[in-house]
Amino acid sequence: MSLLLSLVVIAFSANWILAFVILVLLPLVGLNGYIQLKFMKGFSADAKMMYEEASQVANDAVGSIRTVASFCAAEKVIQLYKQKCEGPIKTGIRQGLISGIGFGFSFFFLFTVYATSFYAEARLVDAGKTTFMEVS
Repeated sequence: MSLLLSLVVIAFSANWILAFVILVLLPLVGLNGYIQLKFMKGFSADAKMMYEEASQVANDAVGSIRTVASFCAAEKVIQLYKQKCEGPIKTGIRQGLISGIGFGFSFFFLFTVYATSFYAEARLVDAGKTTFMEVS
């Protein structure tokens, strides 16, 4: 906490206008991190549960391989396994698209914050309120 406070004091003493602009944009960076954390964490649990059902079918078939072979039910077991895998595959594609769009917006907001701070720096240098060396 003391490090954060000392960094804010140094930033405000160097250039208070630029420090204020960046301080206003900081909640957006925090929101960006939160969104990325949610996207990385939330999707793996559902897929794991769905694939467990499919692996249970394969386990049962391997465990009773003699019964499967004696009734010539290999094709039926394979069909049942494929059927159990269809749901997780469709869900995975949908979640991949959603997380890709989410990550895209997340990085868009992050780079928008960067661009806004660089724009503010450029405007301050152009207005003569600071020098390039002070903001670099």
